[in-house]
Amino acid sequence: MKNQKTALALAVLAILGGCGGGDGEGPVPSSSSVAGDVVTNTPASNTPASEVGGDAVIRVLSNRPDLISAGDALIEIEIAEPESQAGAQLYLNGARVHPDLVAVADREGVSRALIDGLALGENELRLVLPGHGVVTKTIINHPAGGPVFSGPQVQPWTCTNAAAIDAQCNQAPDYEIKYVPASVFDQYMANFDPQSPGIPDAFVAYDPANPPAEEDIATVTTDEGVTVPFIVRVERGVLNRDRYQIMSLYQPDTSWDGTRPQEQWNGKVLVHHGGNVGVSFAMGNPPNGDIAGTAPDGFEVLLGDSISVALSKGFVTLSTAQANLGHNVNLVTAAESLVMAKERIVEQYGPIRYTIGTGCSGGSIAQQHIANAYPGIYQGLIVQCSYPDVWTTATQFADYNLLNNYFGAQVPESPEDLTSFLEKLLTSEYLALQWPALYGHLPINPIASDLAFFPSAFPDQKLPGAEW
Repeated sequence: MKNQKTALALAVLAILGGCGGGDGEGPVPSSSSVAGDVVTNTPASNTPASEVGGDAVIRVLSNRPDLISAGDALIEIEIAEPESQAGAQLYLNGARVHPDLVAVADREGVSRALIDGLALGENELRLVLPGHGVVTKTIINHPAGGPVFSGPQVQPWTCTNAAAIDAQCNQAPDYEIKYVPASVFDQYMANFDPQSPGIPDAFVAYDPANPPAEEDIATVTTDEGVTVPFIVRVERGVLNRDRYQIMSLYQPDTSWDGTRPQEQWNGKVLVHHGGNVGVSFAMGNPPNGDIAGTAPDGFEVLLGDSISVALSKGFVTLSTAQANLGHNVNLVTAAESLVMAKERIVEQYGPIRYTIGTGCSGGSIAQQHIANAYPGIYQGLIVQCSYPDVWTTATQFADYNLLNNYFGAQVPESPEDLTSFLEKLLTSEYLALQWPALYGHLPINPIASDLAFFPSAFPDQKLPGAEW
């Protein structure tokens, strides 16, 4: 009796395969277009009713299947047996879809595709192998504007991007192409300093309609031995109600998507974080360097620039405004923004091998906080001018302020009072040379603290995006 039921189920699946699941179409073609939008997650009536487990696997590569956002996901399908591959059909929430399935080199029976049109909430992917069973995968999709796991979002929130199409600040990404002139690169190589690597401010605009001569563009060789012109594409967009930035070596005459990465990308990602600490109720900007927010712009010339080095080696670089501690001190939304931006990279650039974080001061706090609370976002950290966390640092700044007030060493707000301040220091019974013993640090630390950090503790400070 059991064998008869199994045979009947297989027969039903074979019939469905032959008639294309009710739409008169045959096997899923390998070059068909990506499916259109699906506006409901209620399975349609043409979903096969009888199921037998199939000898295949559906993997979601973008992220954990329950943490997908923005309505699309990069998936991988592995069908072990050749006879099961013939006539395979894919359904999303009961509707037949025809994604552009791309075979994975050196992996027999494995292909990848970007599935779009995911509805908000639960979605069911169903792979029907006519005569060989059915495999399903549940994907939970969240809005591009978030939240994914952070819970109710901070309000109020002000969108500052002119291209925003809704209250979540969503907009289409925009792209800019830059390159490093050969003359600049040659000068850099001739004066290379291993203690201060990088070529900040070396990139100039690249016009695809009127590109520079080939010999005028520097060339680089990645850590996997791929030699390409030093051309970089900068992608800027909005996820989780705030801005992100992705940079990569780029070949303008070659297409690139998550199933067909350009050869120069090594699958590695470098995330750079900004310094300082702050709270905002409006959009910010992704940091643009190792010491962004910690030292003035241009100091990369003195302190090094890992971004241009990483790009030249084949890395993709990433930064998000939400993971910039100087703009957003919220640990959960900082981590969430990186999860969503990394998903964007997987879907549009290809699967990630590993991710390394880098950053100074507030950038070190962000890395250590996120890595501790959400293991797996990074596989390595480069913490510079390191602080362990926000609260330990905050108590130190409070101590500085109290001691400055006691010793009369607070820098005046008005320039007119600077002279009397200096006189007070010179006549004080506590010499500046004794400050390290009193404060536990060099004199510059307590002064910088009162000027730069302690004012942020006052409740009447003006916060970006807050009107009260």
